[in-house]
Amino acid sequence: MRLRKQDSAGDMQFGHNAGDFWHDQIEGVGQSIVTRLMLWRGEWFLNRNDGTPWGGFPLNTDAVNRGQILGVHTQLTRDVALRQRVLAGPGVMGIVQYDSQFDPNDRRFSVQMVVDTLYGQLAIETLPDPLRPYFVFNWSALDGGDPL
Repeated sequence: MRLRKQDSAGDMQFGHNAGDFWHDQIEGVGQSIVTRLMLWRGEWFLNRNDGTPWGGFPLNTDAVNRGQILGVHTQLTRDVALRQRVLAGPGVMGIVQYDSQFDPNDRRFSVQMVVDTLYGQLAIETLPDPLRPYFVFNWSALDGGDPL
């Protein structure tokens, strides 16, 4: 698996030749998973059915693209939708551990998971971000220590 690296702002890196790519590394799988999760369904003009069904995207008014994660009455669909999106990613073998919490009083939804990849295990979690409307994902490779 070969994937171009992204900087902290999510922009592609250029100018470092082979140093601008993840090549058969766990970091590439982690970046790929987070990129897949951050793509809202209906956002990509070439394939309006691709993306994570977060809900609330202005173009998602039909029944097929309605939100399954952040919408109303999504208790039964949000975890399934996130798991399916992660498992469909390149290099992903399975999800070892998954935990999510929803706080209805603060309207906060958080996720922590350990993903088994072709190159080892990595942890993915949500982090609150005051500059973005919901949250951001963070990932890190695990070196055999305790997951999450």
